[in-house]
Amino acid sequence: MPKSKIIKRIILIVVFLLLALYHFSNQPKTEAPTIDEQFPVASQ
Repeated sequence: MPKSKIIKRIILIVVFLLLALYHFSNQPKTEAPTIDEQFPVASQ
């Protein structure tokens, strides 16, 4: 795998994470889904 592909993938992941954090931080805390709602498998 060429390094440029890996770097592009890392940038995409970082941007996605930043967008997700930005989205969740703008939501009211009462409407933010809990971990159990997002990942029901983890709570079992």
